[in-house]
Amino acid sequence: MIGCTREGVVYYFENNEMKKEYDNAFNSEESTSLVVCVRKFSKGFIIGSQAGDIAMWVRSEENNSTSGKDAYDFIRKIAPSATKNQKILGLSFSINEDSIIVALSNNNIGLLNVKSIGLNEDTTRDVKFELVCKGFHSAAISSVDVAI
Repeated sequence: MIGCTREGVVYYFENNEMKKEYDNAFNSEESTSLVVCVRKFSKGFIIGSQAGDIAMWVRSEENNSTSGKDAYDFIRKIAPSATKNQKILGLSFSINEDSIIVALSNNNIGLLNVKSIGLNEDTTRDVKFELVCKGFHSAAISSVDVAI
């Protein structure tokens, strides 16, 4: 089980016991990325921030380039230009976990290709992120009317 504070401290629990504490969810010296959502998947978990950043962590046995001393390894911080300065409201995986749906505070929805992130490959390459639905309103819906 994974727990995370708003400030980015990640806790790993096993059998109701805390096994590991990771100080920084986004593995960066910047403290501007406040955590707003966490989503687990079969190989690890992802974290979304208030600033539009996404962090991917995977289990050590899924990552061939790790030393194996920790239960989870930080893979990379992803900051697509479409999510910049947009609070991530939700993250969800497709059934086969090859895509991540990202819901943003500006009512946009994006699709992130998991294979483009690269678990064991070059983590500096571009990540494929596509806006699939652009929000067509900018505030809460206050009423609905029907015309016949």
